Amino acid sequence: NLVETSELANAIFNKKESDLHVLNCTYYVPSERKNPREEHMNERIPGAKYYDLTYIANKGGANPLMLPTENVFKEAMEKLKIRKTDTVVCYDNSGIFASPRVWWTMKVYGLHNAYVLNGGFPKWKKEKLPIEGGEETSETIQGKKTSDSFNYIQDPKKTLDLEMILKIIKLKKDKKISYQIIDARPESRFKGTADEPFKIYRKGHIPEALNIPFASLLNEDKTQYRTVSEIQKIVKAKCIDLNIPITSYCGSGVLACVMLLGLDEAGAKSLTLYDGSWAEFVMFLMMNVNRDQRTRLIGTKYQRILVIYASSDYHNSKKQKHLSSFVSFSVSLCRDLN
Repeated sequence: NLVETSELANAIFNKKESDLHVLNCTYYVPSERKNPREEHMNERIPGAKYYDLTYIANKGGANPLMLPTENVFKEAMEKLKIRKTDTVVCYDNSGIFASPRVWWTMKVYGLHNAYVLNGGFPKWKKEKLPIEGGEETSETIQGKKTSDSFNYIQDPKKTLDLEMILKIIKLKKDKKISYQIIDARPESRFKGTADEPFKIYRKGHIPEALNIPFASLLNEDKTQYRTVSEIQKIVKAKCIDLNIPITSYCGSGVLACVMLLGLDEAGAKSLTLYDGSWAEFVMFLMMNVNRDQRTRLIGTKYQRILVIYASSDYHNSKKQKHLSSFVSFSVSLCRDLN
């Protein structure tokens, strides 16, 4: 799953991989006020293309960064000229942050030759390897193009939805299932002693979950993964059994993939992502408050924060329809669990 900078440099400059694609997957939370696309235009690994995590997503999902639909992903891969049989190396400007999310997305859609650059762009620059800037160069697809080159189909076994996670919680409480839920957020957010990035979200964690902060699997500057043996020790100390199915979540489903890659490196047998993560689950929790509170919480301010963008079109019929559908769905699930 991991590629070192020396290996990638060798593949790029010796042209050993004609089907190699390097993707800059940099993503910043809105509060950082950084422009990853602008950074990409200024400097990047030679030949790299920009993968926009905010655009290649399911815009109708419970949070704005959920895995893209098949049509959205296929369209993006055609635009990037990436076939299912190609090799993809993902990196980001923070070291290890959003690149594992794109790696996992590739796996979900059957692109098996997907990797993450260990150390990312910080390590690449530290080693004084070549960089480029300016407009991306347009390349034609080399090699034979078959009818299924862009036939990307989502593997349902790699993700869990809200209904599935609720069933797992209930079965675990009744001691009818061996399953592990890992919360990859910082310990303070797991315990509810720190605010969520969007303060309107309730604090806490999903019932039956264990906490392993994603950063604990990385080195001190969060640019590289720890060794396999170190990750295995961390996991063992948290009483996680790598032979039992594991699902990971975080705030929005991005950093949970840092956890999934680390666990995969450590030898986990069965991994899934709860893609909706805390952003979706907290919406379900909100269905348990009284009507007046619910009306206040799911008002204009909450909808604005839910989609991250501060917009004035909350009363757009499509947005209202989606939120209304989710509320109805959550209420029915709540009724089933009672």
